[in-house]
Amino acid sequence: MKKVLQSTLIIFIFSVFFSCINVKPEYTSPQGYQYIKLDTIELILYDIHLSDAIITTGVYNPANDILTDTLIYESIYKKYSYSRKQIDESLLYYMHNQIDSLYAVYDRIFERLSREKGKNT
Repeated sequence: MKKVLQSTLIIFIFSVFFSCINVKPEYTSPQGYQYIKLDTIELILYDIHLSDAIITTGVYNPANDILTDTLIYESIYKKYSYSRKQIDESLLYYMHNQIDSLYAVYDRIFERLSREKGKNT
């Protein structure tokens, strides 16, 4: 069950990020461009998934869901001082060049979310 949920979560996240890219993206980095480190990506993704969980479970039920989602994501990007474009490009890079590392990141995120859920039940 855990593997199925984890795989579904990964597929969902990948599909969200892939839906925002061009049909023929370039996967090489420009000279001197630095991608966001995986440790930071992990923190960003954790915050995003935690926010999504809070909204989708009805713990927080705003009047305007779309505006709230946008504001929450923007606040997460601002918290880590990255733009959505930088995060998307970094995730795309890791998906194409270090997918095993990205899977490990999602394993840790899933474990952390599970621990947090266990503490609150």
